[in-house]
Amino acid sequence: MAVMADFRFFRFILAGDANQLRLAAAFSAAARDSMANPVTLITTNGVEFRVEWIVQQARLNRIVLTRGWADFSRHYSLQEGHLLLFSYHSPGTMYVAIHGGTRMEIDYGRYLQRECRKRLPQTGNHVAQFHGIIGREDRRRPYNLLFPRRFATQFGAVLPDQLSLVTPTGWSIRVRWTRDTEGIIRLGMTGWPWMCLHYGLRPDTLVVFRYHLPATMYVVFYRPSAMEVNYLQHGDDIMRSTCINNPRYMPTRHMVDYFRSRQPFFVVPVCFMRGSPKILPNVPHLSENDASAVIEVSHGSNTWRVAYARFAERSLGCLGRGWCTLATVLDLRPGNLCVFEEVAPSHYQLHIY
Repeated sequence: MAVMADFRFFRFILAGDANQLRLAAAFSAAARDSMANPVTLITTNGVEFRVEWIVQQARLNRIVLTRGWADFSRHYSLQEGHLLLFSYHSPGTMYVAIHGGTRMEIDYGRYLQRECRKRLPQTGNHVAQFHGIIGREDRRRPYNLLFPRRFATQFGAVLPDQLSLVTPTGWSIRVRWTRDTEGIIRLGMTGWPWMCLHYGLRPDTLVVFRYHLPATMYVVFYRPSAMEVNYLQHGDDIMRSTCINNPRYMPTRHMVDYFRSRQPFFVVPVCFMRGSPKILPNVPHLSENDASAVIEVSHGSNTWRVAYARFAERSLGCLGRGWCTLATVLDLRPGNLCVFEEVAPSHYQLHIY
């Protein structure tokens, strides 16, 4: 079971949230039997509010903040569209960071109250914090993600050509960014698509950036369901990793939920008859380059070298030469599901169901 101090989630303020606030369903299921009532909310400037909560059974047993929440909302002038980042560190305490309509964290005088810093774990002495949402993939800008205009105005002139993005697992990658004619900054095609692939980031994933001068950004990923994507192991024998493709075929989607791994993986249904031109399966983007490449696919004690290609006009890649031999040796049949688990760069372990 995950350590309770590691639960983090977000909540966008909607119309009607002034008097009560429903928390994320996944967090409610994990914490409602152990969280203290009332709970203490502490913001980044050190102000504390004690807020009572109830379990709303009509809403899938979700925790709802009630008495005391209206005072919190009024004190910070919360408006529709504001983002709250909750960090649950103990049964009686949650830390809250508030992002305004500009998608940047609102500074409530945190740097003027140095005596409060020791009470705020893991906030760090960052220059700015903001969030972005990965856009829908298209042919021109895969994994499109825009920085806030306010951040571009304040820091665009001092940003180096490359930024170091550091994830909670400690992995760092150098990425480039571009600026269009309107001054909008977006992460470019060098480094960022590979990070999205490595961590299985899908469109609509929320990414929180914490900027440290001169060229470092710490990033945290949140699923569309509002919970942080936790890539660290916390007590479970095997953690659930994220699937890097988004299948529509229902049995394949069920396999995505069933399969458990420490590594990124993707699922491909077998839907061909032997000898059919459809023998080449479509797969996610597996390489930083559009040119053809070769991957290794292992099953049991056997390993095959399979050609992989991705063309500029397609959002998916496909497996080519070598796949027919593999499919014949393993006697793949229509209805089989193939799970490709990444065990090393360009090397995948094949599981057949």
